[in-house]
Amino acid sequence: MLAGTTFRIDHIGVSDGLTQGSVYYMLKDSRGFLWLGTQDGLNRYDGHRFRTYRPALGKDGSVQPGTIRGINIFGIVEDAEGNLWIGTEEGLNRYDRQQDRFDCISVTSSTQRGTSQSSRTIPFSINETELIYLSDAEGLVQFDFRKRHKTVLAANLHPTREYDLQSSAMRTPSGDIWLHASSGLLHYNPQRRKISHYFSNHPHNLFGPAQVVYSFHIDSDDIAWLGTGTGLIRFDYRHATYQTYATAGTNPISAIYSIASDQRGRLWLGTQNDGVLYFDKRSRLFGRVYNFMKNTPRLSEFKISKVYTDNLGIVWANTDPDGLARIVPDAFLFGGIIKNQLTDTLPADQKLTNYTVRGFLEERFDRLWVLTQNGINVLDPHTNRVVDRYLSNVQSSTGPVRGIARSLYRDPQRRIWVGRTGGVMAFDSKTKTFESILFPSSNSLVGANYVRNMISISDTMLIAATEDGLYALDISRRKWSKVPILTGENIFSLWYDTAAQQVWVGTYLNGYYCYQLSGTLQSGTGVSPTGEPRTGDTNSLNWHFIRSGLKGYMVLHIRPDASKQTIWLSCDRGAVALNAQTGQFRLYTERQGLANSFVYGTLTDAQNKIWMSTNRGISRLDPTTQAIKNFTPNDGLQGYEFNGNAFVRLANGELYFGGSTVLTGFDRMPFIAVHLIPTSISIR
Repeated sequence: MLAGTTFRIDHIGVSDGLTQGSVYYMLKDSRGFLWLGTQDGLNRYDGHRFRTYRPALGKDGSVQPGTIRGINIFGIVEDAEGNLWIGTEEGLNRYDRQQDRFDCISVTSSTQRGTSQSSRTIPFSINETELIYLSDAEGLVQFDFRKRHKTVLAANLHPTREYDLQSSAMRTPSGDIWLHASSGLLHYNPQRRKISHYFSNHPHNLFGPAQVVYSFHIDSDDIAWLGTGTGLIRFDYRHATYQTYATAGTNPISAIYSIASDQRGRLWLGTQNDGVLYFDKRSRLFGRVYNFMKNTPRLSEFKISKVYTDNLGIVWANTDPDGLARIVPDAFLFGGIIKNQLTDTLPADQKLTNYTVRGFLEERFDRLWVLTQNGINVLDPHTNRVVDRYLSNVQSSTGPVRGIARSLYRDPQRRIWVGRTGGVMAFDSKTKTFESILFPSSNSLVGANYVRNMISISDTMLIAATEDGLYALDISRRKWSKVPILTGENIFSLWYDTAAQQVWVGTYLNGYYCYQLSGTLQSGTGVSPTGEPRTGDTNSLNWHFIRSGLKGYMVLHIRPDASKQTIWLSCDRGAVALNAQTGQFRLYTERQGLANSFVYGTLTDAQNKIWMSTNRGISRLDPTTQAIKNFTPNDGLQGYEFNGNAFVRLANGELYFGGSTVLTGFDRMPFIAVHLIPTSISIR
């Protein structure tokens, strides 16, 4: 057996709006709707609500025009124009999406000329012009739906008779058709009009011992995978070889009623008594999907008659006759420290001083600094317990000062700095005390100027982003000076490219700037006009302008990818992937699929996917496929809105995002953590 994998599993049933609990056909369409075929009508699911389609009957019992004919759904496919073709016990229905109406393609009666007859119809393959279906009355049919012309490919091939097991049929990219037979498999070659039998009791069986094949799947390598009563068969029909996989660990496998493949090439198996299994084709090992998230029966208590994988990798399993299990592999399970109505009764080490999180810093593996609106809570991520607190309820001569800490930074020398109003604080890890280093008195128009972000450009110089431009701290002398660029600009973000000695600056509504540094960066190597050695004085540096862009944008965060060829800029108008050499960029917004265009920050996970915190949840971008997945309270988040600067990737690969005081019911989520496990991802 494969090692345990984390899944998010929940249940969707009749109480949620599904017409009936036996779902034998499923299709995720090009608009993102999930269509479900039951024995009591067609259902469309948008992730929240159902819309159902059943025949509308007149007073005389006849089906009204424009409604679906038939109630038992036997197949669903979508054409290039977005219209659906649905098979029922009455025949082939076409759903015109724009007109929101159905029409039925009739089957002409073979006994009564001029009349139509009911015929169970299973559509299973479609291209730009043609649809292929199986029919009780007509056999295997190729239907040119633009010309409304039928060609009977094989009148002697029909759906199997099982009531509660859908008849499998599949067309491969080469054009071959595989069909589920009462015994074994049928392979039909349309060019040669030839039928071949495998694992069949037919007199002309070509290969394999006769047995009942409940399900099958032909993969991209043209290997047939057969679900039988005693296990999974890998059948290489081109080389006439097969292997049987009959046990999961030490336990025999029950009958496999359905097989589906996901984007990673795993096979998902619906079984009679083992619930949902998955099979890794490379290791040839099985894995098991266990329980629902809530206190409901185990998956193994249901017969899984159908499994279906959608384009997002979500697995949908019919827990016959109780509806659907929605299984999110490589699970995204959201959690964290949560404020709720019972918070006041919790032990002190399970509570934060405030539930608006403004930043993170990893001191070491068991000490994560969580900056809140009221001080710093040091959290042990493994136990979710607070082990230290700093700077909460700080006293002054006029009373308590809340929220003195505004940002966190750890420099390459592993020194910890806390941005505050009027300057920074240096943390002494031995005494656990803070030393304030304040800006000099000036004529700044910003009354409560504070340090929003920091970067280290040498072991003796720290650059601070403020609402009044950039400041440089001579660390050894504990003295500040104004940086002679972007004077008076409201600076939001900084990144220093150490190898190139370039500083990237993000501003409020004035886009980004890039400067090349030259001159003295280290202590004692420069000389001031008075002859004294300079220790990183900014006057000894040259700030050479290289590039700027995105005027009108607020740039909240700047981060390079691993190669530093792409710079990710988090903006109020979306996420920007900027080419560091050319200045060309690609913009990701709601139009491209983000949950929201206001992006606070981005992080890259171990699989090189980009995670973005926004005002409407968290978005994940796959740069390779450009696919975007959004996570909202419907996925387990207990709030929509996140905060600037409140995100971090830990050394072990975990991702943390800090949230605002957004209330969802009684819960308030200050942060979520994304755990990156070798075989899975979970967000707790």
